[in-house]
Amino acid sequence: PKIYEPVFEIDTLRARLAACMLEYNDKHRRARMDLVLFEDALNHICRISRIITMPRGNALLVGVGGSGKQSLTRVASFVAGYETFQITITRGYSEADLREDLKHLYRVAGVEGRGITFLFTDQEIKQEDFLEYVNNILITGEIPGLFERDEIDTIVLDVHDVFKKERPGALDSQDELWRYFIGRVRDNLHVVLCFSPVGEKFRNRARRFPGLVSGCTTDWFQPWPREALTEVARKSLGGLKLDCEPETKEALIQHVAFVHSQMTTTCAEYFAKWRRSTHVTPKSYLSFIKGYGELYEKQYSEIGTQAERVNKGLEKLNSASADVEKMQKELAIKEVDLRHAQEKTAVMLEELKVKTAVAEKKRGEVQVVKDELQIVADDIAEQKAEAEAGLAKALPALEEAESALDKIKPADIATLKKLAKPPPLIMRIMDGVLILRNQPVDKITTVTDPNDETRKRSEERR
Repeated sequence: PKIYEPVFEIDTLRARLAACMLEYNDKHRRARMDLVLFEDALNHICRISRIITMPRGNALLVGVGGSGKQSLTRVASFVAGYETFQITITRGYSEADLREDLKHLYRVAGVEGRGITFLFTDQEIKQEDFLEYVNNILITGEIPGLFERDEIDTIVLDVHDVFKKERPGALDSQDELWRYFIGRVRDNLHVVLCFSPVGEKFRNRARRFPGLVSGCTTDWFQPWPREALTEVARKSLGGLKLDCEPETKEALIQHVAFVHSQMTTTCAEYFAKWRRSTHVTPKSYLSFIKGYGELYEKQYSEIGTQAERVNKGLEKLNSASADVEKMQKELAIKEVDLRHAQEKTAVMLEELKVKTAVAEKKRGEVQVVKDELQIVADDIAEQKAEAEAGLAKALPALEEAESALDKIKPADIATLKKLAKPPPLIMRIMDGVLILRNQPVDKITTVTDPNDETRKRSEERR
């Protein structure tokens, strides 16, 4: 049972509303709420709840955007056990669509007798005529021409049994039943208007439609106090993984709240000096915190990437340093080997110098012998040329002799054998010397072998 009783501990109220909000989130998974229940928000929930739980209780919530008017209204309506209805503005939403939505509200509140909260904001005022319907609901509860005649007859018939049960013995005429229906609507339909005081529209609407003010209980949403800003910042930044100490995080939360409070103070001073209104709304504060969180995550990710690159670079440098140290040790060993090799090379160079000197000396001696042999070769070539010339002169005589030999016949040899004294022509070959005698002895022609002469000269030189 819902019992209206005082609360002596603010923490008890906060825990109770937190449990109600969890239950609300379980039933409305597509429109979950995660509110920060600071003390100022708790006070507004209590006010709204007190207003809408009274028969014909309607509320006018005035505050800048982001103050929590709609969210707190939904929580208060859920605590009261009411359904919350809010029109959905589309491009083609017209006055006829609004009338159909109001018919639905009237049937729920008047025919079914269920409590329902009609949440209406200044963002949903697509036409100023919409406020005329709201004004009639707040003043008289009846909207002229909302239902057709046959719809009225159906409604009267639907509420007849309830009317007889609640008012036994009362006259059940159609007018009485209709008045009963309208009264029931006013008791169960609770209008909650969420308007912003910024600009001239709120003032003009209040003058044109007096029921917005006279038919509602007004609840002003003032700027959030410093404690509320701190709690909201702590709740919003609580889920952000900050790489810092808890003291630093708490200092950041206090600083964020301080910045917004200073902006609010500055806006008030600006208005007092220049008479120009500038508002820093709670929505701006929430956007500020959200923007800080997104920027922090982005920068933290970039710094993490850079740190990872630096760490990889340091690992490479350390690895390179270890490799250099290892190579230096190997180089020291190689230098010792190189020193030994240089020493051996120096010894080999000295030996090569000595051997080169000896070789140069031998080369000179060989060159002398080569020059002498070249002279001998030149002489031999000259003698060969002379011999070939002599041979060329002797060849005709040789050919003549061979021809003469060919003409000798066996009979001539037999005749010679019979002669007691040889004839004047004698041919004799002795020791390589060809002697031809066809003349007296003093005119003998001698032909010597040129190779024998060359051999003799060579032996004489040796």
